[in-house]
Amino acid sequence: MRTRRTIIFRAVLMTVVLLMAFFLLPAKQALAARNVVLNARCDESIAGRGDLVKIDIVADHFPGVVSFGPVVVKFEPDKAGFFRLEESEALPTFNYTSTQTEDTVTISAVDSMVSFGDNESEDNEIEPFTSDDEIVLYSLYFRILPSASETADFYIEDCGEFLNEKEKGVKTEIQSGVTLIVNESISSDATLTFLDLGAVALTPDFDPHITEYEAYVERSVENVEVNATSSNIYAAVVINGNRNLIVGENSAVVNVTAQDGQTHMKYVINITRKESYVPENAVLMDAEGTMYNFVDLPQEFKLPDGFTQTTRLLNGYSVPAFAKEGIISVIVYLYDGVNQPGFYFYNSNTKTVTPYVQGETVVRIGQVYTNISGTDAVAAPDGFADSVFEDEDQVLTGYENSQGDFICFLVDEQGNGAFYQYDKENGSFYKYIKPDTSREIMYRFLFTISFIAAVTEAVIIIIIVTLVRKLIADKSSPRPKRV
Repeated sequence: MRTRRTIIFRAVLMTVVLLMAFFLLPAKQALAARNVVLNARCDESIAGRGDLVKIDIVADHFPGVVSFGPVVVKFEPDKAGFFRLEESEALPTFNYTSTQTEDTVTISAVDSMVSFGDNESEDNEIEPFTSDDEIVLYSLYFRILPSASETADFYIEDCGEFLNEKEKGVKTEIQSGVTLIVNESISSDATLTFLDLGAVALTPDFDPHITEYEAYVERSVENVEVNATSSNIYAAVVINGNRNLIVGENSAVVNVTAQDGQTHMKYVINITRKESYVPENAVLMDAEGTMYNFVDLPQEFKLPDGFTQTTRLLNGYSVPAFAKEGIISVIVYLYDGVNQPGFYFYNSNTKTVTPYVQGETVVRIGQVYTNISGTDAVAAPDGFADSVFEDEDQVLTGYENSQGDFICFLVDEQGNGAFYQYDKENGSFYKYIKPDTSREIMYRFLFTISFIAAVTEAVIIIIIVTLVRKLIADKSSPRPKRV
């Protein structure tokens, strides 16, 4: 019974697959077989002198094309001048290249996410974009010249090659161009064609007929560049309110006055300057893969002398940091998700994060050290005993000998450790080198030998002198002989 159900299920599944292949494959083949028809199109039929006009290059469908061009668009150089290229929103993975001459604009594009296959059976990991509906391949903006009259023509002169993922050509044909009637009267157009704040996003996306927008900038941003291009070159554009932003709400206003001097439009951008100095979701990952969050600085803190506040681009975020000339590492305020937020030294070359402990962290030229003296991992050298060194800024645990020399064991950001001696004269640390006493011992030994020899020699001399004196005395005063 179970086997029969399995056979029936497989038969039904195979039937569904065959039906899908029967209906979808011919449709796909038909889509690929159709010629791609290209048109030049414009939403306007009349353009005034000085107007910016947008010419869309449209394909009636897009059968998995991964590269196209060079598509050559021709225009009349005494009627219009090329202004800019706008890439297609429908083809976000395509990379565009453009060239231009006096009367042509040539565009080519390649899908950066899809590569050409070597044979029929090879498949790309990413399927190329396919559409049975018409799409805009790209848009060209032209400025109607002040001397233009009657009409201005724009048309596709050559469509180049359209290739699919197998590097096979897709048939194309050119259908229609654009002819605009040139209005020679004074313009009453007070709209903008472009409006942006550079890298700062506008909400909603710009539309010439939407006159109010929202934007958010970081606390560190005080001025915003507003880029506004009028639809007609003769319109006057005045921008105010984008400088010296305060924390909180600001309004930047773009006033546009048309050539006729009577038609006006006002575009308002409500800019919010954030209260936090830290960008939203700003994080830092060290070389070991530990993740830290940047957080706002506390109201009161104390850092080593010489470190001044600045901003640094770390991990793609512009964040507050403290830097000192000659020191690679910067001090940042981080939260590791476990301990309380605190200050850390971050070395961008080695991607190491070292906690800053007030009074225990030693800063030398080009390097930051952590003191681990007094722990079980470090034993005091011979002749040194546990000690604590104090000055105005630091309290260091270490070791001191009978001569008053203070040393401590410091570990750098790469994990290398050594004993360092404190120089009381200039207030800095240098690597401690254990004194070489071999010469001193030899000198003491030689001195001792010499001293013993000298003493022995002196005793011998004294004995000899004593004996000589005695002999002389005996000769000078001989003892009487007994009879």
